[in-house]
Amino acid sequence: TGAQPWSYAWYDYGPGVRGAMTPNGPVTFGLTAGTVSEPVFSPVSPPYGMAPAENGVLVYAQGKGLYEFRTRFASAGRTIATLPRPVYNTLLLERSDRIIVQTRAEGQPDSIYCLRYSNGALVWKAGFGKEGERITGLSANRTGSRLLVSCGWNVLVELSLADGVVQHSMKTQARVFDIRFANYASDTYVTLAELGPHRFGIVRTGSGLQPVVYEQFESNLPFRSFEISNSGAYACYSYPEGGSFYVKLLQQSMPAQKVEANARVFAFSPKDDYLATGTATGGLVRLYRFPGLELVADLRCGNGKVHELSYSKDGRFLYAVLEDGWVSVVDVQKKTEAARLTFDEAGF
Repeated sequence: TGAQPWSYAWYDYGPGVRGAMTPNGPVTFGLTAGTVSEPVFSPVSPPYGMAPAENGVLVYAQGKGLYEFRTRFASAGRTIATLPRPVYNTLLLERSDRIIVQTRAEGQPDSIYCLRYSNGALVWKAGFGKEGERITGLSANRTGSRLLVSCGWNVLVELSLADGVVQHSMKTQARVFDIRFANYASDTYVTLAELGPHRFGIVRTGSGLQPVVYEQFESNLPFRSFEISNSGAYACYSYPEGGSFYVKLLQQSMPAQKVEANARVFAFSPKDDYLATGTATGGLVRLYRFPGLELVADLRCGNGKVHELSYSKDGRFLYAVLEDGWVSVVDVQKKTEAARLTFDEAGF
């Protein structure tokens, strides 16, 4: 039609009538009459940077704003802060009263703002990369004292969360797709990296350390989805549009375990007893018992790709942000979808 950029699914409504699901709702095509019925274009994008807080509160971003939503009362909470540029990602460190905000704007380098979660006050700000370069990975260590940033193709920077001062900075020989702290200590990291043409690996590296390759494999597809368990013992990785994902027990010589299912994003429960995955199409959220990888729930929570997955602090609920603007709330114990939050210009 020229008005909609893509469709998630096609439907057969009978002779001469077809339908499609688009980012703005359903479209109906009258093939014989040559008519098209489609919704008005909506510029609303999914809520970025979903971060569950205590007491059923969701922190999320829309445009330049950072907000709270109280899921227990299904009501809007406070506006935490308004940033100079659109928010792309958030990292909530509630015990430290800090929230890390990554902003992104066309033609501008990414920036990081460290705010007080309690009142939205700015603690420090840092800019990364040249024009066109992007932050590719963002994580905090488990004590909440250090922030790890990967920028561009191969730049790793570790900062103090207290004041934003750079503690370590290094360039790797391999391209880094994503990165996490390896353990409670600082300056030791685990990365998903491109080691060479069509060659990838899970690598431990750090300031002054010789890189250790935990797993390497060859592929013509760009593997770039990655997550590490809370214990630091396991890593998951995938080509986000592929038909399988892999789970590797680090520091063991055994090959990674292959699971025949698409996974675009991963999330480990707080106790590492569940692994959640979200698909690149179809809005599917899958729950696996971990580390056995028994599939215990396969839920269609919306349409399109699953953008983000986050567990509540107590591990009872899983929040899935979908491309169509819905946020699905999954009851982990019951293995069912407990609620579906719809997002529009007014919020949830």
